[in-house]
Amino acid sequence: MHNNKLVIDIENKVTDGNPSPYHVDNYLVCVGHAPVTDAVGDVTVTWFKHNEYKDASPNDFVELQQAMDKADLLIGHNIKYDMSWLYECGFTYNGDLYDTMTGEYLLARGEKLALSLAESCIRRKVTLKKSELIEEYFSNKIGFEAMPIGLVGEYNKYDIISCGELYLEQDRLFNTDEYKSMLPIVTLTNEMTKVLINIERNGLAIDTEALEVVRRAYDNERTLRAGQNKEIVKEVMGDKPFNLASPEQLSEIVWSRKVTDKNEWARVFGIGARASGTSKYKNRIPKSSLNDIVKAQTTISKKTQVRQCVACKGSGTIFRRKKDGTPYKKHPKCQSCNGTGYTYKQLPEVAGFKFSPTSVDQVTANGFATDKATFGSLVEIAEQQGMDKASLFLSNMQRINALDTYINSFCKGIQQNVYDNGILHPQINQVRTSTGRLSSSKPNFQNLPRGSTARVRKAIVSRFEGGKILEGDFAQLEFRTAVWVANDLVGRKEIENGFDVHAYTSKVLTEAGQETSRQDAKARTFRPLYGGMSGSPAEVAYNESFMAKYSDIGEWHKKLQEEAITNKRITTITGRQFSFPKVSRTRYGSTYATQIKNYPVQSIATAEIVPLACILFKEVLDSKKYKSLIINTVHDSIVVDVHPDEIDTIPFELRKAMLRVPERLLAQFDLTLDVPMGIDLKIGDDWLDMEEIHDETRDVRKMEERAVPIQQTASL
Repeated sequence: MHNNKLVIDIENKVTDGNPSPYHVDNYLVCVGHAPVTDAVGDVTVTWFKHNEYKDASPNDFVELQQAMDKADLLIGHNIKYDMSWLYECGFTYNGDLYDTMTGEYLLARGEKLALSLAESCIRRKVTLKKSELIEEYFSNKIGFEAMPIGLVGEYNKYDIISCGELYLEQDRLFNTDEYKSMLPIVTLTNEMTKVLINIERNGLAIDTEALEVVRRAYDNERTLRAGQNKEIVKEVMGDKPFNLASPEQLSEIVWSRKVTDKNEWARVFGIGARASGTSKYKNRIPKSSLNDIVKAQTTISKKTQVRQCVACKGSGTIFRRKKDGTPYKKHPKCQSCNGTGYTYKQLPEVAGFKFSPTSVDQVTANGFATDKATFGSLVEIAEQQGMDKASLFLSNMQRINALDTYINSFCKGIQQNVYDNGILHPQINQVRTSTGRLSSSKPNFQNLPRGSTARVRKAIVSRFEGGKILEGDFAQLEFRTAVWVANDLVGRKEIENGFDVHAYTSKVLTEAGQETSRQDAKARTFRPLYGGMSGSPAEVAYNESFMAKYSDIGEWHKKLQEEAITNKRITTITGRQFSFPKVSRTRYGSTYATQIKNYPVQSIATAEIVPLACILFKEVLDSKKYKSLIINTVHDSIVVDVHPDEIDTIPFELRKAMLRVPERLLAQFDLTLDVPMGIDLKIGDDWLDMEEIHDETRDVRKMEERAVPIQQTASL
């Protein structure tokens, strides 16, 4: 129960579009605040730096700090941003937080809604903020520090009133029968906000020289692979150039067919969007009919040979003379070759790699699928059938796409956002995904592949002289979560016995005719867990085997679909709700089946269990006054910058905190997590080159000297 609630809102200078409190040229313009009881009280605006106001006096700082000291709950819309600014400016606060943006996100129950303060106020029918006061100034790139001071004060005042009233309305809603199951989630999410503020402020130390070495290596590899593919395309398609960035042209290369009429193609397969804007569900077409329909709707691609245009003799223009015999100054473009001077002769030989679709899921608006998962399946088919060029081409395409992400999103993203002190402050977001799983930007570390796959991790180092980077990872977290929630007896037994699920996946796929290593099997092991049932014939066989083996998870999936159909929403065991207003029954179960099966697992695992671990570990760091810092959390892991004095202590504090999640689940959610949690710890000089720490390892510094053997565990 909070007795002293204070709603706050800050305005600050923005430099070159960057509003960050870590930018050296940004500063605090003003802070508005007001008490909240059953209504929003009088608003006080404290000024710090404005063109019409001299720099703040010590009294201004003290008065605001005193107001915060009296509060036991600070309320704000995107309060993570406001508190980051206040902390960077020297203010302190140890009480609870409430973010109305997060509240609105939870009330949306997984649906995509605009979460701005203005849109939220309209939706909840409370006092509107006065955006119109500043729109013209912003459009002319005039910041708060240069707008008329009275106008800024008025704008800030209404932000406070709007946010305070929005809080009161959300508080009312969360205490109604419809939404009250989410109250523990509201508490957890706001507790996690405090941890995320700390993580963002800590930032990650970047070795810029190492980053540049990695970037150059990526560039060189991309150039090599792109060159190989250019030669392969010429060999299998002929002389006509192809743009590999075009899904339609890439589809033609891989599948050796072109769609004759895209509109008819879309009609036959049910491709496109409904009037509501949502995607249609593809027509279910039996495999026995698919091949005939594809043949009827497409033409086979043929190799081409370049030759000089006969009409213009290679000039690209048609030479014309006037009646008096003199040539025109400007000659028209040759229509036969479109001004290029050459045409392409179609040869009898079929072009491309000649793959054939085996499922309607491989059909797209542009022809056939060219996504990462499809290419992965086709690579294995190509390897099994000795199609070396196809295998190399497809593998290169997968790697080039990954390299583009590494180069543009990560290498360049880090270089553009790291500050002069070598610290990168990525933004971590709680309200972007449908399930509550975190996302991040500048750059998106949540999208960074695991382990050694992404060498950009080499650039993430300790800020402490002699420090280390530590990562604690929940092993098979989403699988264990599903086993727990569904009470799957087979899954429970396997977890307790340390069964190697990835080796099992490899065995099933290989026996079904798709030879797969244990490492490659990891990407497919838990796909059925999230509702993914399509794929190659071997993958379909594995998916069916998975659901037959873990039959209790299959029954749970059916119950979730039935709940969604009956109530138009599902409620997880933790109380989080997901809305499916347009769900309907189908012969296969329900529409939105993938989301209905996936959302509960992903939300409980990565939006509740992992945040609880982060909160518990942060409590340990604070209570024992450790110097080490949490610097990131990615899906099911926690990343720590370890101070050299704490190298032999912090790894085991992290393990203990992560293993205490069941204790906190019982206290906050009244839930007994009785499936064992597996924790993997790794430590190193950077986030790439890391060595595993085992239970029997007590002296981390001497791991290499003692040559502790690495014991493999079944982990994602």
